[in-house]
Amino acid sequence: MAEPYQYKVVEKSLTQDFLLKYLWTPIVNRLPASLTPNTITCAGFCCMGISVACVWLALNKTSWAFAGAALFVFLYMTGDNIDGSHARRTGQSSKLGEFLDHWLDSLNSVMVNLCLAFSLHLEGWLLPVLMAAVALAFFATIWEHHHTGVFHSGRLGTNEGLLLIVALYFLLCFAPQAPWLLYQADKITLAMVLIVLSLLTCAVTVLGTLWRVRSHVAGFLPLVLILAATLGHAWRDNLSFPLAALIILLSNTLFAGPLLLDRLAHQASPYRTWVASVLAVVALALLIPQAAAWLFAIMPKACLLYTLALLLMVAMICDLVRAVRYLPGPQKKN
Repeated sequence: MAEPYQYKVVEKSLTQDFLLKYLWTPIVNRLPASLTPNTITCAGFCCMGISVACVWLALNKTSWAFAGAALFVFLYMTGDNIDGSHARRTGQSSKLGEFLDHWLDSLNSVMVNLCLAFSLHLEGWLLPVLMAAVALAFFATIWEHHHTGVFHSGRLGTNEGLLLIVALYFLLCFAPQAPWLLYQADKITLAMVLIVLSLLTCAVTVLGTLWRVRSHVAGFLPLVLILAATLGHAWRDNLSFPLAALIILLSNTLFAGPLLLDRLAHQASPYRTWVASVLAVVALALLIPQAAAWLFAIMPKACLLYTLALLLMVAMICDLVRAVRYLPGPQKKN
């Protein structure tokens, strides 16, 4: 029988040891061996989706729904931390499990970051710029893992970010309109301080990754082109700031899938990088008013956006189908 798949991680999180000792390990020790790790991963993804619904309720109905958002973000965090431990404990580690973990994390990143931004009333230019920093930081970790085979987690990583989000949601339950908490462009508030810290943390993550894997720095170019094109069109008022932020975050999923498949299943997707790069260059060219006028005369802007959204959805579905087809799933111990 083949050796179980081994997942390598360098963990430096400030809270990981404490949470592992007093929360994650006790939970894992009580999970039945018949429960598959992939079930936990998918359940965590569902929890994040429920948290989105809770945020919508909080912003449109009652602020107490923020408590539900906090609870389900914490449940997602729990699932994200125990699926791997449960897999190793029961001998069910698999390449498919690693793919699902990171691929779904790219979608969870979209939901958790946009929901928090809307909850703190983040608006204007800072919204897509912050999301661009988050996208680069997320991609950097996946990109480094692709080239080194080791997943690096910094001292201020996912755990710390999610715990902060849980705390903010509980604060919003009691002070949904507090001027000291919500974002205001002309004032120093808690939201503004957190935004600055987030930008600095993302910058450290990206620069550290680029330095450690500097021989492959060209791999960042396609994503940078997409981010530049998206920000440029938001500046030209061709895209609303929330839509630009959504496109920026979804770019993680566009590139995370092929990187994971290339490393885990040896299923390279060079066409994806080239197509994305060409589309990004075309989008940059459309910042020229004459070129934009010519294209939009042929195809309405809404039709173009829907076409690109459909292409993105098809690409994501293809990645998932290929992962299920080519990656081995968990094999239980005899």
